[in-house]
Amino acid sequence: MVKKILLVLVVIVLSAQTAFAAYSGGTHPIVDGSLIALALEYDYVFDRDLTASGVTEAGLDDASAYYLKFSAQPTKFMSLYAKIGGTNFNVESTLANGNKLIEDYDTGLFIGGGVKVVYELMPNVNVGIDNQFNWWKSDIVNASYTAAVTDVTGDRSGWEYQLAGILSYDINWDEVVNPIHGGWPRFSPYVGVKYSKFELDNNVIVKSGGTALSIPGTLTNDNKAGFIYGLDIVFDDVGGFTFNLEGRLIDETAISGNINYNF
Repeated sequence: MVKKILLVLVVIVLSAQTAFAAYSGGTHPIVDGSLIALALEYDYVFDRDLTASGVTEAGLDDASAYYLKFSAQPTKFMSLYAKIGGTNFNVESTLANGNKLIEDYDTGLFIGGGVKVVYELMPNVNVGIDNQFNWWKSDIVNASYTAAVTDVTGDRSGWEYQLAGILSYDINWDEVVNPIHGGWPRFSPYVGVKYSKFELDNNVIVKSGGTALSIPGTLTNDNKAGFIYGLDIVFDDVGGFTFNLEGRLIDETAISGNINYNF
């Protein structure tokens, strides 16, 4: 039973086809008894509204980030983490002249880090504060415009700061379903809110018929506040492994997945 659940979760996380979403995670970044953990994480942004001068609307589309995250727990209530991997994305915008522009970016470097503090309010109820900063850079590989595009060069680099607060509840299914033999995973659903500051700089030249287009400059997130919901899953019988699934709404529409091994 445990092996089947484990396989399903691995498939969900690794087979997602569609970067920078600031993945909050739950209140169990490192399980009890461990000091460090290594995770494989994947973030996918379906849509995120952006704003810039010279455009009537803009947005981030099909943005992916996949990376390794190393976490350490210097104290029982605090964990520090760093992450490195890759990201690719599309930027869609409607220019002031009414024409639409789609910028397609290659896989580029993604790095970040943060700190998470978790406090037990009462038995099985935890509150967490996650504070993180991410940076990325990707080269443009293609662009589509109302007129034919003849040349594209350059890159976009960006950063995001996020502060999130979450509240979780631990459900120990061993105590509910099978108190004698055990073997069931522990679930910790959580909800939360976040504030983020997002900026995507421009170092791109797009030409149509030899003439450079006036494309969006620095893009920032239109909505700063968002909603988080997710689930931590701990398999005590699969030594060291935990899993996380998370979604985010309002400021962005995004999902994330995590496979975490605790040492």
